[in-house]
Amino acid sequence: MVDASGAGNAFWAGLLHSYFRNYRYTNCLKVGLKLVSLKFQSPESSSFNPNIGEDFFQNNA
Repeated sequence: MVDASGAGNAFWAGLLHSYFRNYRYTNCLKVGLKLVSLKFQSPESSSFNPNIGEDFFQNNA
């Protein structure tokens, strides 16, 4: 991990996206943490823009 900038934003984006799609709370947390792990794999914070679709949320919840 080089830069943790934006990890909190990634977490909240995943959590809120899942929450507003009526996922269970534990699944909302899982999706938020999965996005954080994707963020940590990105070499630069400014280039983090994952190309994810609805299948990402369904498979990770």
